Amino acid sequence: MILFNRALLNHKLLPKRNHNKRPIGNEAKPQTPSNFKVARQKDRRNANLTWDAVKDATGYVIYWGIEKDKLNLNAMMYDYPDYELRALTTDQSYYLQVEAFNENGISQRSEIVFIE
Repeated sequence: MILFNRALLNHKLLPKRNHNKRPIGNEAKPQTPSNFKVARQKDRRNANLTWDAVKDATGYVIYWGIEKDKLNLNAMMYDYPDYELRALTTDQSYYLQVEAFNENGISQRSEIVFIE
């Protein structure tokens, strides 16, 4: 037998629901990160990734791969618009992209950057 608190039945203690399916918060997805740049380090297993910070972004996701249409690897980070990628093969070329996210959704991905 399940007992219910009368206040719960009256929805006084339940969180408010978003019945209109609109984003909660500032109601806007973040903008696409701009000025995405990638530079391989002297140790070619590593690369420095930078982009312009996006207002209201909670974090970013970096995508990379060895084919332009197969960016299957990714890393998520919060707050900072830069990342040191330490997962590359020395004699392999890569394609990379970045996107921003917040509580209201995910931005479009940036332009694809190619590195040798």
